[in-house]
Amino acid sequence: MSNIFTRLACFGEEDFFTASFAHFLDTNKEFRTAFLNWIEPLVDEPLTDYAWDIRIQDTRNSQYGDAILDMAWINPQIELWFEHKIGAELNKYDTNTGNQVDQLQKYLDAAARTMLGIKDGKPNVQWPQQPTPGSPKVVLFYISRSGSPLDRTDYEGKLY
Repeated sequence: MSNIFTRLACFGEEDFFTASFAHFLDTNKEFRTAFLNWIEPLVDEPLTDYAWDIRIQDTRNSQYGDAILDMAWINPQIELWFEHKIGAELNKYDTNTGNQVDQLQKYLDAAARTMLGIKDGKPNVQWPQQPTPGSPKVVLFYISRSGSPLDRTDYEGKLY
């Protein structure tokens, strides 16, 4: 990660939280290990065994436009994506059929593409049971200060 003060200078409250959190996770091994141990049971993967590239504002393609992830932990075998909501609601996006999807649905579409090895946002995709060989498993976490409940039927088995 680059200089923390440079990164934080232009951010609002949510992005300031993300950049600060990512910085502590990236620079403090004990904090990173404790955090990974905390989320490891949700993922059922040995997360502390992986080497991570921690990124903020990481962009991925989706059929609804660019999915800009607040924080992404990248490894060739698994990626952990985080959406943080502090004092804001989930953004809504129009689909090409005239419906709307929320920000998490946009990210899940991008996650499915990543797990299937699809680089662009054009073809329709379904949530895969397993990543295709050579593609990482993607796990999406939603962290909200408001504690707003999500519709479980939309996210069951795809969001933590």
